[in-house]
Amino acid sequence: MKEEREENIRINGENYVKEKNQFPKWTIPVIVLLILAVVVFLIYKMFSGIDTGKKIADSINENIIGTEGEVNTITESTIKDVFEISELQTADYIYNAITPVCDEDGETVKYYVAYEGTVTAGIDFDSIDIDIDHDAKKITITVPDVTIQDAVVNAGTLEYIFKKDKYNNENVFKEAYAKCQEDLDKRAGSEDKLLTMAKENADQVIEALVSPWVEQIDPAYEIEVR
Repeated sequence: MKEEREENIRINGENYVKEKNQFPKWTIPVIVLLILAVVVFLIYKMFSGIDTGKKIADSINENIIGTEGEVNTITESTIKDVFEISELQTADYIYNAITPVCDEDGETVKYYVAYEGTVTAGIDFDSIDIDIDHDAKKITITVPDVTIQDAVVNAGTLEYIFKKDKYNNENVFKEAYAKCQEDLDKRAGSEDKLLTMAKENADQVIEALVSPWVEQIDPAYEIEVR
């Protein structure tokens, strides 16, 4: 058997023998303590995670079920909380139109300009009326009138037909764009089909937002959107 190599150390005239690669006596207890500390920490994190998950679940149940195990009363404010945005854009319509641009007298046409524009219609959620009949278990949601929320001319689509070349000058774009925007606003204000379509879309979106929430609270409630 091969003897372990020894290193002779001389201190104050006396010889001491030290074996190489030998751990100090305090090393093993320290390693054991470190392992125990890691195990305790992992156990703590495991139970802490379980407790946190339980708190979250309890919070959700309390908001929906209530503190005494009964379903909370459905109210106007809780329904409105379902709506996370104040405005709902429910319909977009693309216009391709041509409008004349006249001289200062308002009669002489200088040129015609073709353009493309987008009109957006929608409702204001803050104006929604909610009536709740708890005895009949019926929720009536009255949707406000649809309004034009935006009308924008696409500046890159303008094309001109000039009556005379002298009207094709450096100011033509600014003048033509303003006339196109005026024409688009007028067209959007009289577009009944767009407003009707937007109202139908608004009714469908509101019912799709509210129905799943009410179903979770109390499926006996009937919802009417009008």
